[in-house]
Amino acid sequence: MLAARTTTITMTNIVYLAIRQETTPNHLLGRVAGTTSMIMKLAVPIGLFIGGIWAEGLPIAPIFILSAAIVLFNFILLKKNKFEETV
Repeated sequence: MLAARTTTITMTNIVYLAIRQETTPNHLLGRVAGTTSMIMKLAVPIGLFIGGIWAEGLPIAPIFILSAAIVLFNFILLKKNKFEETV
């Protein structure tokens, strides 16, 4: 399961970076990369806090199933359509 998780995270990161490079003008790419990186780093503690609250109130299995379903939906969407149509 750890290998599947790591593979999924790697694929998701590649797609995210490709979309960011495709949609951002070259002269703004550094600024956008820095800004989005900082926003993501600030979002981690908030996400961990919310995940902890969910884990206290909900069974863990549905949370992981929901997360897997979201990633699978994104994968199918990107696999079905051409990249240019998706962005």
